[in-house]
Amino acid sequence: SSIGVGMYRVSNSTIMHNRIDWCVRGYSHGFYNRGQDSAGLLMYEQSSHNRVAYNSVTHSGDGLFLWAGQSTMDTGKGGANDNEFVRNDFSHAPTNGIEATFSRNRFAENRIDECWHGVWGGYSYDSVWQNNRFARNTEGMAIEHGQSNRIENNRFDGDEIAIRLWQNASQDPDWGYPKNRDTKSHGYALLGNTFKGHKTALQIRDTSDVTASGNTYQDVVTTVSLAGNTRNFLFDAPAVGSRAGWIPDTTALPGGVDPMIKDNSRRGRHTIIVDEWGPYDWQSPKLWPAGKPDDTPLKLRVLGPPGDWKVASLRGATVTPHAGRVPGEITLTPVPASPLDFHLALEYRGGAVVTPRGRTMAAGVPYRFEYSRFFVPIEWTIRFFEYTAATDPVTQPGSFAKLLAGTPLTEVTRDRLDYISGRSLEEGLPRDRIALVAEGRADLPAGDYVLRVISDDAVKVWMDAELLLDAWTPHESKVDTVPIKGGSRRFKVEYYEVGGFAELRFDIQRK
Repeated sequence: SSIGVGMYRVSNSTIMHNRIDWCVRGYSHGFYNRGQDSAGLLMYEQSSHNRVAYNSVTHSGDGLFLWAGQSTMDTGKGGANDNEFVRNDFSHAPTNGIEATFSRNRFAENRIDECWHGVWGGYSYDSVWQNNRFARNTEGMAIEHGQSNRIENNRFDGDEIAIRLWQNASQDPDWGYPKNRDTKSHGYALLGNTFKGHKTALQIRDTSDVTASGNTYQDVVTTVSLAGNTRNFLFDAPAVGSRAGWIPDTTALPGGVDPMIKDNSRRGRHTIIVDEWGPYDWQSPKLWPAGKPDDTPLKLRVLGPPGDWKVASLRGATVTPHAGRVPGEITLTPVPASPLDFHLALEYRGGAVVTPRGRTMAAGVPYRFEYSRFFVPIEWTIRFFEYTAATDPVTQPGSFAKLLAGTPLTEVTRDRLDYISGRSLEEGLPRDRIALVAEGRADLPAGDYVLRVISDDAVKVWMDAELLLDAWTPHESKVDTVPIKGGSRRFKVEYYEVGGFAELRFDIQRK
């Protein structure tokens, strides 16, 4: 779930014909995307002169994460340089298909589909990208502060932005790299590329000495977007000769396997699913939302090994159809009620099953799988505040309490507490040093329940004026649970976020 192959100061090596897929964490398609630096292939700290070819490195946080290392960041010297990447598949990365930064490398005939960035190449220089295929990425290639890079004969298809080149207005003054190197963005050759179906083909800002020649554009809304200093931008200028005669070595190893996932097989970011058991391995049938889990009606995907299913039991909802094949889709419509409470169980017969607990069941043996939801709507009144060092919730608790008793920045009402963002929690609020107070009432049928709170950075929860949960020391995302009884209950939540990522979720679940 973190790193497939990790290389630290490894040079003059060969990495070929490997399956390095599904090395991903912090992602579940459509539900959770934190983008941590998990990677199929990690190469860092002066890993140079390696040959990487004929590998499948898909469905990973980054496909390839190549980084020069801290010594280069501090001194500006060295790099993870002169590696060659030929005929690999780096597709379906929630973050970057290829991240290759602060270094000089060459890439040919690779496949990079459906990533956030097909390539993130910050501060890369003297690098060659030729005959690669990019498709359906948010940005095909994104390079900040790059220099003297050649992007030639690549195919870009359906990316929102095909190529984005830029430099930032400022850099950290304490950082050693720009003190020892020229980091201006300049010197690109964009030659003979094919662009099809983009909002923008070329977006160039504060980047000089760019030649774009011999490219073709089809169904592109904006061919070129220029901003800032783009001195010596030459469009459809005479072609520049090929770089140093580089002909990539496409020789496969004798007997090397073909590790690639075929187009008609299971591939795509929608296949990356994480549930309460962990990463879903597709070895047992499963019901999973096709859209948002609180949609009404709710469409559920029926996933798993090929076979047949039928409805075994149903409570609190109607469903269509009542039988079908895997894979498939069903529509569930909850009965209007408060709290929302439904349960669906299907019976599967088909191929062999390995259950989430590791039990193996032979083909043809019936297997039951379920989907349920219990949701208590609470009329939350949520007040937001911005705090400072003088009203810090940890070091100045008295001043912080006075802040919360005062006038909020804004007040909203919601039927749930569910925030997760690296930006503002609500439109118009600051991103960092935000606190909130939420108050609401819930009517729970008699019975036993569990209060579950997910928080990052800190939270306190009261029920009927009793402090139930005190997690007031700043922490990364964590889950706290407290048993509670049914009845008419009043809740109060205090929360604060220090900086960076923020998360707060409040749920009441059946015990």
